[in-house]
This record gives sequence, C-alpha cells and structure tokens, in this order.
Amino acid sequence: MINQLKRNKLLWFIIALMALIASLISVAHQGIYQGLIITDNIPGVLAQDLITVLASIAMLFLIIKIDEGDFVKQLILLGIIGYLFYGYGIYVLAKIYNILYFLYMAIFGLSFFSLVYGIANISKEAFDKIEFPDTLRKVSAAFLFLIPVIFYPMWVIRMLPFIQEMRVPASGSNVYILDICFVLPVFAIMAVMLLKKEDFAILLTPVLFIKGFTLCISVALGELLKPLYDLTWNKFNAFLFIFLTLACLVLAVLYFKKVSYSKDD
Repeated sequence: MINQLKRNKLLWFIIALMALIASLISVAHQGIYQGLIITDNIPGVLAQDLITVLASIAMLFLIIKIDEGDFVKQLILLGIIGYLFYGYGIYVLAKIYNILYFLYMAIFGLSFFSLVYGIANISKEAFDKIEFPDTLRKVSAAFLFLIPVIFYPMWVIRMLPFIQEMRVPASGSNVYILDICFVLPVFAIMAVMLLKKEDFAILLTPVLFIKGFTLCISVALGELLKPLYDLTWNKFNAFLFIFLTLACLVLAVLYFKKVSYSKDD
C-alpha cells in the first residue's frame, strides 16, 4: 500500500526508539517534571508516558512484522505516530524544559514529517481497492463529527475566563492549541469526506481511530490515577474519555474486520 516502505519503516523505527527511550526515562524518573508542571497534571503525564511505552513497543513489533501488502499494520502505525505527534506536541508547547526536551522536539517534528511522508507515499491504486460497508461508513462519519461537537464548545468555555482576564492558564493551553487548530478540523473534514464517499477518507479513517484510542486511554488513565496522588478525579472527564476510548477501539476493530482491501497481484 505504502510506496518506499523501507524508508518509512526506518523513520518509524527511529520515532519508536526515541519515544521508548523518552517514556521509559520519564516513567522511571518522574522527578524530571519537578517544577515544570503543576501537581494536578502529574497523573496525566505519568499516564501518557505509560501508554507511550506500550505504544512504542507495539510500533517496534509491527515494524518487524510488516510487509508490503499489509495495509492493516501500516494504518495502525500511522495512527500511533499521530498519537506521538500529539502527545509530544503537548510537551513541546508546554515548554517542559528538562533534559529530554530536545528529544521531545525531535519526536514531535519527525512524527509530523513521517505522517506527511507516509500518506504522500500511499499508492494511488490503494484508494481504488478499498471496500467499505455503507453502514459502517455512516457510523464512522457520525462519530468523527461528534468529536468536534463535544470539544469545540468545551475548550472554548474553558478558555473564555482566561481570555477575559488576559492571563495564561496554568495548564491546558497547549491542548487547546493542538485540538482547535489541528485535530478537531481534521476530524470534521474527514467526516465530511466519508459522507461523500471519498476514497482518501475511507482508507485513512482508522488512523484517526487508532490515534483517538491511544490518546483517550491515556487521558482516562490519568484521571483514574489521581486518587493515588491525593487528588480528586473528575468523573465527567474519566467517563467521557473511557467512552471515547471504547468507541475508537470498537470502530477500529470493526473497520479492520469489515473493510476489504485487494492486494496487488
């Protein structure tokens, strides 16, 4: 499916290795965040690092097992890279200037260019060989629409008091930037493209599901870890992200089970 697969695999391997190193160090030495993030965010950071460890290991496994015609593994890898772009984008924008900061920047930047390069190298034939059940297409489009419907109002409402007071929030502003400027528009655009039965969206929809699954499980885990740090967990956030985690997982599994892709002869 993806042309220049060896080059893409090399990029993916470098990203996975860097993310594994960064996340393992962070999990083993949480003190590297001391003085750089507020106490309330420590559980969320730990959760993200733990999920990143697992995601990086999964990437390395898939890279070893992948072959030219395995479109499922290729799409999963693109989804995990999307998660790493977002996750380390948060660290970069939050200016977490610890000993790993340059590594965060490398993962953030390389993940972005790897996504662009990987998608640009998808063979034109791949878009003509994908078959997507109509019901699943409509359900997927509805779910993709749901994400911006939920988060645009939520983030704007949370931002307004800070805008009115002309001050920067202690946390969260980096998430608002990534979501409002990049992630939510992508979800909305892909939803419209799915409804129009455009091949690009039909092929790449599971990338958003994989990215959503890894990110949402990280946020949900962060809320569940808060009591361990004598912090009050936000039940609404926890249940919202648990729901989104399960929804992304179910839709991704359904996609890979129901969608057929004709391999080259």
